[in-house]
Order: sequence, then C-alpha cells, then structure tokens
Amino acid sequence: MAKHLAKDAGKAAVAQLGWWKAHRFLILRRLTQLSVLLAFWSGPFWDVWLFKGNLSGSVLFDVVPFTDPLIAAQTLASGHWLQPSA
Repeated sequence: MAKHLAKDAGKAAVAQLGWWKAHRFLILRRLTQLSVLLAFWSGPFWDVWLFKGNLSGSVLFDVVPFTDPLIAAQTLASGHWLQPSA
C-alpha cells in the first residue's frame, strides 16, 4: 500500500494535466478575491467609490444592489422578504 503524504498532494494532477490546468481554478479564485477587495478598498484609499456598503450588503455604482447569498437565504428561510436599503 502506498503512503500518501500531504507534501505530495497534487503532484499527480500536475504530472497528468500540466501546471496551469492543475492550478487554474485556484489562481482564478485568488484573482477574483483580490479584485473584489481592491474594488472595496478603492473608495477609502483612492476616493473612487465602486462599491458602497460592506461585504454582507453593498451597492455597485449606486445602482446595482449586492448581498451575501447566505444572509439572503437565511432571511428568506425565516419568512421575511429582502428589503432594499434606503
């Protein structure tokens, strides 16, 4: 029986698929996370307000509302409708 070590995790995928295909979703996820953080930080740091609000509920360009999907599901499951913030 072969012993699987944590340091060897993913080596078979890299050998079979190549480095990019084995890591593409991780890299794209990190780039998405970084871009969302930069969009939120752009207001306080550079006075360019793309998003207003916080990570649980915000507005993009003062037009498009966003909310955390888990908070929205919890609100709907409790029998309440989502209310737009004024």
